[in-house]
Amino acid sequence: MTKKLLKSHKDLMNSLLKMMSQKDYSTITVSQICHDAGYNRGTFYQNYSSKDDLLNDVIDTKIIEMFTVLKPKLRFTQQSYQQPSEDLSLHNLFVFIKQNYFFFKTMIEDRHIIGFRSKIFLHYQHYLEDLLRNPIDNPDKDPGIDKFYYVYVTSASLGIMMYWLNQGLKQSTDYLIQQFLSIVYKRPHELIYGDIPFKHFKSKTQKESDPRILRTKKALSNSFTQLMKVLKYSDIKVTDILEHAQYNRSTFYSHYKSKDDLFFDAVSDFVEGMVQSLRQTNDDHSMDPTMTQSPLIHLFTFIYENSTILEVIGENNKVPGFYNKIYSGLVAFFYEELEGRFDYDIGIYSNYLASTLLGVISLWISEELRYSPRYMAKLFKLSLNNPPNRRTNKTLVF
Repeated sequence: MTKKLLKSHKDLMNSLLKMMSQKDYSTITVSQICHDAGYNRGTFYQNYSSKDDLLNDVIDTKIIEMFTVLKPKLRFTQQSYQQPSEDLSLHNLFVFIKQNYFFFKTMIEDRHIIGFRSKIFLHYQHYLEDLLRNPIDNPDKDPGIDKFYYVYVTSASLGIMMYWLNQGLKQSTDYLIQQFLSIVYKRPHELIYGDIPFKHFKSKTQKESDPRILRTKKALSNSFTQLMKVLKYSDIKVTDILEHAQYNRSTFYSHYKSKDDLFFDAVSDFVEGMVQSLRQTNDDHSMDPTMTQSPLIHLFTFIYENSTILEVIGENNKVPGFYNKIYSGLVAFFYEELEGRFDYDIGIYSNYLASTLLGVISLWISEELRYSPRYMAKLFKLSLNNPPNRRTNKTLVF
C-alpha cells in the first residue's frame, strides 16, 4: 500500500471515529465522512467499497492496537486483588478502553453495528487460550470442555468491560479489578447454585389473557421464526410473515408496529422464560425438597426446550439489538435478586453472571446442543469454582 493510500485510509478512519463520538453510526453518510476528512467521494471509493467496509477497517485496527498493548504486559494475579494499584493486572485493558471510550461505547450501543462483539470476543478468547490453562479436570481430553472454559473466562472479562462502559467509566480501574478478582477468587455464587432462595417476584410482563390474541401472536411469532431459518432477518417483510401465518395486515398492525416489534416481543417472552426457569427451583423445593434441582439445570433445560429463537440468529443472520435485549434482561434480573443480599458490587456481579451464561449458551447453541442440560450446568458450576491457572513460562496469572 502506498504512503498516499495509507494516509487516506488513516484520515477516513479518524473522521469516522470522530463522527461516531458525535452521532449514531446509522445517520453518518459517506459524504459527511469525505467532507470531514477533506476528500471527495471518488477517493473514498478508491479506498473502501462502503461505509461498513470503512467501519470494519476501524474495528480491525482498534483490535490490533488493543492486543498490541495487552500482549506483553497483561497479568491477572491474586496479588493484584490485594494491591491493584501496584500491579499491571487488568489495568492496561481498562486504560486502553478509557482512551478509546467513544469507540467502544458506540460499538456496544449502536443497534446498527453488527459483528463487533463476536470479533473482539474471538480475538480475546484466542489471547486467553495462549496464556491460561484450563483447571477443569478433563481425563478424556474432550476439546469441548476446554472450549467451554475459555468461552467462560472470556465472557467474564468482557462482561466487566460491558458494565464499565454502560456506567460511563464512573468507577476507577482499581475498584473494578478489586471487585472482579473478589468474585473470581472468593466465589460468592450461592444464589446461582441454589443454596439461597430466589425472591418471589411477580412477572413484570403484562400477559395477555384473551386466548384468541395469544393464538394470533404465537402464530405470527412462529411464522417469523420459521422464515428466519431460510431468510435473513433484513430480507423478511411483514407481507412474508402474513402470508406464512395466513393473517391480514390489519390483524398484524393491531398487535405490532413493525416486524422489529414482533421479534422483540418474542425475545421478551424468551427472557421472561429464562428468568422464570431460574426461579422455578423455589417451587420445586416447596413441593418436595428431595426433588430440588439447581437453578442452572432449570435454566439450561429451558434453553434446550426453547432453543429455536437462538438457533435462527446464526452467524449470517444477525439481528440488531438481539444480544443486548437478552443481556440487559438478565442483568436486571440478577441485580434485583442480589440487591440487599450481596457484599460485593451487585452491578459488576450481575454483568459477570449475565455475560458468562450468555457466552456458554451461545457456544452450546453453535455446537447443536451437544451436551445435556445437566452436564452444561455441571460445567458452568465447575467454571465458577475453578479460577484459571497460568501456563508455564507465560506472564499471565488469573
